[in-house]
Amino acid sequence: MTAIREYDVVRVLSLEGCRGCAGLGARVPAIGDTGAVVSILSADGVPDMYLVECVQPDAATAWLASFPEHALEPVAPAETAP
Repeated sequence: MTAIREYDVVRVLSLEGCRGCAGLGARVPAIGDTGAVVSILSADGVPDMYLVECVQPDAATAWLASFPEHALEPVAPAETAP
């Protein structure tokens, strides 16, 4: 699997292991949603979690939740400065 990095765009494949999926934002995450990784949460002895934000067309947060790597699929890498 391709490593997921901060600011990558990812697609939600599963809600298993999701934290914050009860609804922080305008709605709850759904399988197939895309969002940007805003932070990688790491701790010794614990698998990384990825904090993902999905944004609505009006730039308001649709949802903000953390997911384990297996629940996400990279869609587009973060843009890098030239």
